[in-house]
Order: sequence, then structure tokens, then C-alpha cells
Amino acid sequence: EGSVVDLVSNLKEPPFLEPGISHVVLVQEQQRRRVHAEFKLDVRLMSPGTEVFRWGARKRYQNFAEMHVRVLQVFASLRYPSLFPHVPQLPPKAPFVPNPLDPNFLEDRRKGLDAYLSQLCRNSAFWIPEVLLF
Repeated sequence: EGSVVDLVSNLKEPPFLEPGISHVVLVQEQQRRRVHAEFKLDVRLMSPGTEVFRWGARKRYQNFAEMHVRVLQVFASLRYPSLFPHVPQLPPKAPFVPNPLDPNFLEDRRKGLDAYLSQLCRNSAFWIPEVLLF
């Protein structure tokens, strides 16, 4: 079975991605006795009128930040200099949040990450492996 990268490259009709972050999951870390937030990511690869493939994952904010750095590195290179200014901005990491598990804070962050992914996936030029395999 091939990867989503292979699926995209083999479609006859122009595909599009429908990403979404449906909710936040609080996860208890066993060894460190801490709780952290993960964002439930759902992505559908669509070809006009048909769902081709669906996948999901749970990601921490740090995972989004690492992916964003890789995307910036790819588009800052000589291969894609004209697209670099169009890479969407990742919602910033909050420098000081009294309670990073506050439901209002997490909902605002979820909405920001959801908007970031939607903007990133809107243009198929950004469908590099670092994004498709996220």
C-alpha cells in the first residue's frame, strides 16, 4: 500500500485536501506526572465528488511548530523562492500563559491551528511530503 504522497501524484483529477482539527485531548503523561494537550487532526484527500483517502492523528503544538520550520526551510530554498512569502503564519507560541490547559486558551489555539492548516492545504504547491505525511 502506498503513501498519501503516492496517492496524490497518481490522481487524474486535481485533488484537494480538507484538513480540520476537531477537538483537544488532554493526555496524562505517566512518567512525568504531567498533563499536556494534543489536537485531533482529521484530513480528507478529495478528488472532485469523491473521498479518496482519510487519515487522522493527534499532534501537540510542538509538532506543528516543527513541521512549520521544515516547510519554511523547503520554501526558503532556491527551489521555491516565489512561494516563500505565501507560507502561512503559524499561530505564535504564547510566551506566558498562567494555565496552558485553560479550555478557552486551548480552543483559541485549536482555531488558530485549524486556520493555519486550512490555509496551508488550500494551495497544492504546499503539498510537500513534510505536510502530507504530518
